[in-house]
Amino acid sequence: LDIVEKADYRLGLMHSVNAWSGLLDSRLQTATRVLENGIGGTKAERDQALAGALKEAKESLRVHNSIFEDGTSKKILADIDKEGLPHDVSERRDELMSSCTKLLGVAVD
Repeated sequence: LDIVEKADYRLGLMHSVNAWSGLLDSRLQTATRVLENGIGGTKAERDQALAGALKEAKESLRVHNSIFEDGTSKKILADIDKEGLPHDVSERRDELMSSCTKLLGVAVD
């Protein structure tokens, strides 16, 4: 039973990795799309692009906080690392923060 419980626990941890990876990928793809679209030429296009950049930065920061600042999520991430399970969530965190910085740069430009 102990082996089954351990396997079930590890499966739950990998489920968290999968869910977080999907959230981070989604935010990174959207941020990239917003940044690639540029700010446009007319005032209306610029206003729309700036609003989109700010909205995406806020949403990306919300996702970041829910994964990396929440106490339960921090414990789960520490357990994932302790178990030696493969993931690149931390690297994606760095990518997401870089995207947020770029988005905020566009939004306040």
